[in-house]
Amino acid sequence: MRAEVTDGTVVRFTDSNDAACATQHSFSSGLEAVFVGNGAKGAIELVIANVTEGETGGDYPTRLELSNGAGESWKSDDCLTSITEHELLRTEETELGEFRIYRVVGEGRCAEPLGSVTAGGNAAVLDSFAFHAEFTWRG
Repeated sequence: MRAEVTDGTVVRFTDSNDAACATQHSFSSGLEAVFVGNGAKGAIELVIANVTEGETGGDYPTRLELSNGAGESWKSDDCLTSITEHELLRTEETELGEFRIYRVVGEGRCAEPLGSVTAGGNAAVLDSFAFHAEFTWRG
Protein backbone atom coordinates (compact mmCIF):
# COMPACT_ATOMS: atom_id res chain seq x y z
CA MET A 1 0.00 0.00 0.00
CA ARG A 2 1.20 3.48 -0.85
CA ALA A 3 -0.76 6.44 0.50
CA GLU A 4 -0.10 9.76 2.19
CA VAL A 5 -2.82 11.39 4.26
CA THR A 6 -2.53 14.98 5.51
CA ASP A 7 -4.53 17.72 7.23
CA GLY A 8 -7.01 16.01 9.64
CA THR A 9 -4.35 13.38 10.45
CA VAL A 10 -0.98 12.27 9.14
CA VAL A 11 -0.72 8.66 7.97
CA ARG A 12 1.90 7.57 5.46
CA PHE A 13 2.37 4.19 3.80
CA THR A 14 5.40 4.14 1.50
CA ASP A 15 4.97 0.71 -0.16
CA SER A 16 8.24 -0.33 1.52
CA ASN A 17 6.96 -3.14 3.76
CA ASP A 18 5.43 -0.67 6.24
CA ALA A 19 1.89 -2.02 5.74
CA ALA A 20 0.43 -5.48 5.29
CA CYS A 21 -2.80 -6.72 3.75
CA ALA A 22 -4.55 -8.03 6.86
CA THR A 23 -7.74 -9.28 5.19
CA GLN A 24 -8.99 -9.65 1.65
CA HIS A 25 -12.29 -10.72 0.18
CA SER A 26 -13.70 -11.09 -3.29
CA PHE A 27 -17.31 -11.62 -4.18
CA SER A 28 -19.16 -12.38 -7.41
CA SER A 29 -18.35 -8.74 -8.13
CA GLY A 30 -16.08 -6.55 -6.04
CA LEU A 31 -12.92 -6.61 -3.95
CA GLU A 32 -12.36 -5.66 -0.32
CA ALA A 33 -9.03 -5.36 1.51
CA VAL A 34 -7.72 -3.92 4.77
CA PHE A 35 -4.10 -2.72 4.87
CA VAL A 36 -2.65 -2.27 8.37
CA GLY A 37 0.46 -0.21 9.02
CA ASN A 38 3.34 -1.46 11.14
CA GLY A 39 3.77 0.10 14.57
CA ALA A 40 0.11 1.10 15.12
CA LYS A 41 0.38 3.52 12.22
CA GLY A 42 -3.23 3.08 11.16
CA ALA A 43 -5.23 1.19 8.58
CA ILE A 44 -6.88 1.71 5.20
CA GLU A 45 -9.87 -0.31 4.03
CA LEU A 46 -10.72 -0.38 0.33
CA VAL A 47 -14.07 -1.60 -0.97
CA ILE A 48 -13.89 -1.63 -4.78
CA ALA A 49 -17.22 -2.24 -6.51
CA ASN A 50 -18.03 -3.98 -9.79
CA VAL A 51 -14.68 -5.72 -10.42
CA THR A 52 -15.18 -9.26 -11.71
CA GLU A 53 -12.66 -12.11 -11.66
CA GLY A 54 -9.61 -11.34 -13.83
CA GLU A 55 -10.98 -7.95 -14.93
CA THR A 56 -8.85 -4.82 -15.32
CA GLY A 57 -9.94 -1.32 -16.15
CA GLY A 58 -10.56 2.10 -14.72
CA ASP A 59 -12.91 4.16 -12.62
CA TYR A 60 -14.33 1.46 -10.34
CA PRO A 61 -16.39 3.13 -7.58
CA THR A 62 -14.52 2.76 -4.30
CA ARG A 63 -15.27 3.35 -0.64
CA LEU A 64 -12.17 4.13 1.39
CA GLU A 65 -12.02 4.11 5.18
CA LEU A 66 -8.98 5.29 7.14
CA SER A 67 -8.09 5.00 10.81
CA ASN A 68 -5.03 6.34 12.60
CA GLY A 69 -3.15 4.95 15.59
CA ALA A 70 -5.20 7.13 17.99
CA GLY A 71 -8.45 5.42 16.96
CA GLU A 72 -9.83 8.31 14.92
CA SER A 73 -11.40 7.49 11.54
CA TRP A 74 -12.33 9.04 8.20
CA LYS A 75 -14.15 7.78 5.12
CA SER A 76 -15.24 8.62 1.60
CA ASP A 77 -17.61 6.97 -0.86
CA ASP A 78 -16.33 9.28 -3.59
CA CYS A 79 -13.14 7.51 -4.70
CA LEU A 80 -12.25 5.74 -7.96
CA THR A 81 -9.81 2.89 -8.54
CA SER A 82 -8.10 1.58 -11.68
CA ILE A 83 -7.06 -2.08 -11.72
CA THR A 84 -3.92 -2.45 -13.85
CA GLU A 85 -3.12 -6.11 -13.11
CA HIS A 86 -5.40 -9.02 -12.17
CA GLU A 87 -3.27 -12.11 -12.82
CA LEU A 88 -4.06 -15.70 -11.83
CA LEU A 89 -1.20 -17.03 -9.67
CA ARG A 90 -2.48 -20.46 -8.69
CA THR A 91 -5.55 -22.63 -8.15
CA GLU A 92 -6.14 -24.64 -4.97
CA GLU A 93 -8.67 -27.38 -4.25
CA THR A 94 -10.03 -27.10 -0.70
CA GLU A 95 -12.87 -28.57 1.34
CA LEU A 96 -14.80 -25.39 0.51
CA GLY A 97 -14.29 -25.79 -3.24
CA GLU A 98 -11.86 -24.35 -5.76
CA PHE A 99 -9.92 -21.23 -4.77
CA ARG A 100 -8.30 -19.14 -7.50
CA ILE A 101 -5.65 -16.76 -6.15
CA TYR A 102 -4.92 -13.60 -8.14
CA ARG A 103 -2.35 -10.84 -7.79
CA VAL A 104 -4.23 -7.56 -8.09
CA VAL A 105 -2.50 -4.20 -8.62
CA GLY A 106 -4.32 -0.90 -8.68
CA GLU A 107 -4.28 2.79 -7.96
CA GLY A 108 -6.90 5.32 -7.13
CA ARG A 109 -7.87 8.79 -6.05
CA CYS A 110 -10.54 10.44 -3.97
CA ALA A 111 -12.39 13.39 -5.48
CA GLU A 112 -12.79 15.16 -2.13
CA PRO A 113 -11.22 15.01 1.33
CA LEU A 114 -12.17 12.10 3.57
CA GLY A 115 -14.89 13.06 6.03
CA SER A 116 -14.22 12.61 9.73
CA VAL A 117 -16.27 9.89 11.40
CA THR A 118 -15.04 11.08 14.80
CA ALA A 119 -17.24 13.86 16.20
CA GLY A 120 -15.70 17.29 15.61
CA GLY A 121 -12.78 15.98 13.59
CA ASN A 122 -11.32 17.73 10.57
CA ALA A 123 -11.38 16.24 7.06
CA ALA A 124 -8.26 14.38 5.91
CA VAL A 125 -6.71 14.77 2.45
CA LEU A 126 -5.67 11.73 0.41
CA ASP A 127 -4.80 12.67 -3.16
CA SER A 128 -3.93 9.21 -4.45
CA PHE A 129 -3.20 5.66 -3.34
CA ALA A 130 -1.75 2.50 -4.85
CA PHE A 131 -1.84 -1.12 -3.73
CA HIS A 132 -1.03 -4.71 -4.59
CA ALA A 133 -2.40 -7.78 -2.86
CA GLU A 134 -3.53 -11.33 -3.44
CA PHE A 135 -7.29 -11.93 -3.72
CA THR A 136 -9.06 -15.27 -3.68
CA TRP A 137 -12.01 -16.00 -5.95
CA ARG A 138 -14.10 -19.08 -5.19
CA GLY A 139 -15.73 -21.35 -7.70
